[in-house]
Amino acid sequence: MQVSASQEPARTQRSPWRWLATAVVPLAWVAVAVGMAGSWSSDPHDPALTGTHAYGHNGEGGLSFGLVLTGIEALVLLLALRPWSYTARSWARPLVALGAALPWTLLSALLTMHAGGIIVLHLLWLLAVDAALVVLTLATALAPRR
Repeated sequence: MQVSASQEPARTQRSPWRWLATAVVPLAWVAVAVGMAGSWSSDPHDPALTGTHAYGHNGEGGLSFGLVLTGIEALVLLLALRPWSYTARSWARPLVALGAALPWTLLSALLTMHAGGIIVLHLLWLLAVDAALVVLTLATALAPRR
């Protein structure tokens, strides 16, 4: 006897919105990458700026550093959350990701002092990720179980 899709347990049914949940992190990364590219084009590295005159300006290799760093962070976030298999019982995934992201955000905040726009955008990316992880943890933990 075959079981129809409507009779399958809720945890095995594939939501049509699951592709969107999986695409959120890469789309957010693309938005940050565009912002970083804009910051680089408006304030490229200027080797003539030295000492305190260099404060607030993008450093040498800042764009590639920012893109690689946020790309790795986005990949780690995707692997930690695994949105393609996320269920109402997956509340520990964002909690663990938040536990790893908060110290990284604090370190990044310290390193952002006197940094250029690319590094500031990196910090804003991390703060947005932290906020999203808090909301996701609470929403999943408080969601009714089926």
